[in-house]
Parts: sequence; structure tokens; C-alpha cells
Amino acid sequence: MKKSVFLVYGSLVFLFCSLLSIDTYSQEKDKVDEDVRIFSNLEEEASYPGGYEALMEFLAKNIQYPEKAKKMGVKGRVFVTFIVEKDGSISDIKVLRDIGYGCGEEVIRVIKLMPKWNPAKQRGKALRQQFNLPVSFNLDKEDKQEKK
Repeated sequence: MKKSVFLVYGSLVFLFCSLLSIDTYSQEKDKVDEDVRIFSNLEEEASYPGGYEALMEFLAKNIQYPEKAKKMGVKGRVFVTFIVEKDGSISDIKVLRDIGYGCGEEVIRVIKLMPKWNPAKQRGKALRQQFNLPVSFNLDKEDKQEKK
């Protein structure tokens, strides 16, 4: 009877120590992962300085309708994605959907000009976050601006 109690007790101690080492490994792995992981559903989302209206104003002021797209009458939306890093810088810019004729390249050019964003935060700690952005190209607005 003493042997079986000792075996059960020894097994429980071994199991407990194993769980502690797994938890410690998991916490250390999470610290490393935070540097490379991209988060979503955070307490505080990444944001452009000045908010959404300021972002739209920046895009409107800096995007130039590509001449090829104008000549061909191309209009529509370009969808891009990028990462807002912990320091607010932008990285990994990719066009998800392009309308062609230089529009995607123009959006990438302008995103590279953006000032640093306010990074996403969870429990007060800055984290990386992916941001998707649709950018509209509309010839009607362009034509009205040229007439002025």
C-alpha cells in the first residue's frame, strides 16, 4: 500500500513540475512572439495621428491620379494592407486588390510618406497590428478639380 501511495504521489509531483515547466516555456515563447506576432481585437486599435478624417485628408492631398489611369478612364478602389509597428512606423505594405494602370503603386508611394501612426495597445503595451485600407480613385472628382 505504501508503494502505491508513493507512486501516485510521485506521479503527481512529476505532473505538477511538468506543467510548471510548460507554463514557463509558454510565457517565454509569448514574450518572443510579441515581437513578430500581429494582433487584432485590441483594447486600443492603431490609428492615424488626428484620426480618420486626418487620414482621408492626407490621402486626398497626396495621391495623384496616374496619367495612364486617367487616359484609360479607370476608376475604382485599390485595397492595401500594411502593418503598424510598435513604434508607429508602417511596414509590409501589400496591394490586395488593384485596378491597374499605376493606381496600386501610387497608393504604396503615398503610404510610405505617412507619418508614424499611434500604435495599437493592449494593457498599455504597444503591439503590432495589421491595417487594411481601401483607397478610391474617382475620375468625376478629378475632373471637377481640374476645371477649377
